[in-house]
Amino acid sequence: MVFSVIGDSDSFVPRPWPKTVFQTALIEAAKSAGETWILFRGNDEGVSKIVKDAYRNYEDLHFETETISKDDHNRHVKLISIAREKNRNMSNEEQERSATHTCANTKGMQFLLEFEDFVSKKPLDYFGEDMNFNITTPITLIVCEGDIQTISHISKALRNQLPVIIMKGSGKATDVVLEYLEKYLS
Repeated sequence: MVFSVIGDSDSFVPRPWPKTVFQTALIEAAKSAGETWILFRGNDEGVSKIVKDAYRNYEDLHFETETISKDDHNRHVKLISIAREKNRNMSNEEQERSATHTCANTKGMQFLLEFEDFVSKKPLDYFGEDMNFNITTPITLIVCEGDIQTISHISKALRNQLPVIIMKGSGKATDVVLEYLEKYLS
């Protein structure tokens, strides 16, 4: 399973929304899905910080004081930063110990959209005693807050037939999109 969490924005208009409920729900959904990737922009504030904090809390509870590599087979939930470039403030050793995988790119949100579409088309084979079947990789976009780029990303994702979950009440672009949907689709 892949969750792509989007909604970082450059504007800072704080609005209270149940971030801890979102964090708990995200991690619980990821844990229940088995091998899960959580994609996010990797910023130090906004929605990225909320996702990063949720993952750190999961690590603290699940692995306690044990330090394990981000590639350890016991780590079923992987946090993947789709960043514009690798974190230059961290040494190579710190990056290796970090729980966050970083996929450096130069295209920003366009790269993330292309990656989401690519992943959604990758086949997965399941083999068991009673059944053998093939499905595409399940992926869901989760939108919190956001800006005009977020609205564009939602539109393109829907054209690619990717499911989108919009967090009502998280503010900014999500409220605009939901207001539009409620007004014009009802």
